[in-house]
Amino acid sequence: MSQPRYEQCAVCGWTGERTDLDASGDEYRCPVCGEHIA
Repeated sequence: MSQPRYEQCAVCGWTGERTDLDASGDEYRCPVCGEHIA
């Protein structure tokens, strides 16, 4: 089992797993504020 990858939004401070992000194509966006997360 691989460890979940955690991401943090630099704008609003939201932190969560990569699977929680809003994904469209190869872009990931914060589900709270919509900021792009690389």
